[in-house]
Amino acid sequence: MDAALQSRTEDSEPTALAVVPPAPSSDRVVEFSSSMKDKLLQTAAEGGSKRDWSSALDLVSEAFEAIRMADERAAASEEYQAELVQRHADHVKVLETRIAAADKRADAAENRAKTAEGWLSKFHDTIIDEFQRTFASRGGAR
Repeated sequence: MDAALQSRTEDSEPTALAVVPPAPSSDRVVEFSSSMKDKLLQTAAEGGSKRDWSSALDLVSEAFEAIRMADERAAASEEYQAELVQRHADHVKVLETRIAAADKRADAAENRAKTAEGWLSKFHDTIIDEFQRTFASRGGAR
């Protein structure tokens, strides 16, 4: 059913009834179109005690359509939000896995660096010791 509903007045003239979204600051759930408001005001002015059941049914139908459309938008928004939550949760898991792998690589690199520093320290000490012995043995022989 379309948001613009068709009804017929007593003269059988079609009248479009459009559901207008309420203003953000409004506390109304449904805002009726100005044509419907004008029709209701005209009917009320013409015959105060005469009731236009057709207009009342049109208003109920229009309100129902507005509520149905709002419900559909809310359901679509909730579905989209759930998809986003799932997508972000999956992305977080991927990133956590990558972080864990990077941490392992960093730990391994740190261990290799400590080992390399140990060997460099040994090389340095060996070189210094050998030079000191060489210089000591040459200095003592002179």
